[in-house]
Amino acid sequence: MCCISCNTLFCIHTKSTLYEALFSGNLFALIACVMSEMLGNRFFMIRDYAAAAREFEAALAGDPHNKPVRKKLIICYAQLSRVSEALDAFRALIEEDIEFIINTDPDADECPCPELIFEEENNWQSPPVGKLPMLGMLWLYCNPEKSLQYFEQASAAAAHDAALCSIVTRLREYLSHAGTILTSQAQPNIIKPSTTNEG
Repeated sequence: MCCISCNTLFCIHTKSTLYEALFSGNLFALIACVMSEMLGNRFFMIRDYAAAAREFEAALAGDPHNKPVRKKLIICYAQLSRVSEALDAFRALIEEDIEFIINTDPDADECPCPELIFEEENNWQSPPVGKLPMLGMLWLYCNPEKSLQYFEQASAAAAHDAALCSIVTRLREYLSHAGTILTSQAQPNIIKPSTTNEG
């Protein structure tokens, strides 16, 4: 099967998807969907989150189950202050496959979360309540315990909002099942920008 290079290899998701497209006359729709994903990935790499979000939304219109696109769209929405949409997408993905986010490799997946977290946390001595859900989402790409801590704070501050409570429950279930010991001393897994002292 022919592949097109776009940082990561572009491949038709499954042979059955290709066959379905061929026999249903939707091949052009499939190609448009894949092209949108590729463009979205390019914009995502250069941190143009608005353009990436537009392309990822177009890709999901043709393939709503595309988890790599959904995972990146959460970050785009968070960076565009579209927190409600980010939370909806985040909640749906962790209910379906929480490990798809947790197993993110920041280098291989071009994930900006470590840098975004570092920037956000260094802007505030104590993050504002409105930033807690966003930090909770970003932390899940790096450290599930820290993610849970932020979501617990967000849930308590929002009078135990139902959506936030369901996220807290899902994270606790996962961490309990994984046998992880929760601790408030969890160390950040953040890559800090290097600084040089010229002297």
